[in-house]
Order: sequence, then C-alpha cells, then structure tokens
Amino acid sequence: MLENEILTEIRRTREEIAREHDYDVAKLFAHFRKVTTALEAEGWQVAPTNPGGPDRPSMDAAVSSVLREEPAPTTKSTSSTEG
Repeated sequence: MLENEILTEIRRTREEIAREHDYDVAKLFAHFRKVTTALEAEGWQVAPTNPGGPDRPSMDAAVSSVLREEPAPTTKSTSSTEG
C-alpha cells in the first residue's frame, strides 16, 4: 500500500498534539478551543459548531438522523381457512 505524504503528516501532527496534552481529551478540547479562538482573531473563518445557524434550531433540538425501527405490531389474523 502506498503511503500518502499528506496523511502521514496529519497523523504525525495529530500524535504530537495528543502526546503534548497527555492524551487527555479535556486538555485536547481546551487546546483546540484556544487554537480556534486565535485563528478567528487572525481573521480566519471557522466552521460553526452549530451548522443550523441563527435562523434554524440548535442541533440539540434538531430531529435525530438516526432511524429507529419499531417492531411490527402484532395483530391477530382475521383470515379464515375455509376449505
């Protein structure tokens, strides 16, 4: 399998950042919030965490995209077997 240079760099960088923050998810999220704030201050456009936007309900109130199938109702058959 050929190794993609871009993916190799992404994985290496991701590993370095995780190691610097002791693989602690809370520390990682704090780091990324700090980086995001700094990028926004520099004028970068950052994708919103709520893609619904101000004119749409928040994602918490959105309808779930998960399909849940209920079992078919059990009904007694009304057909008769006359012969």
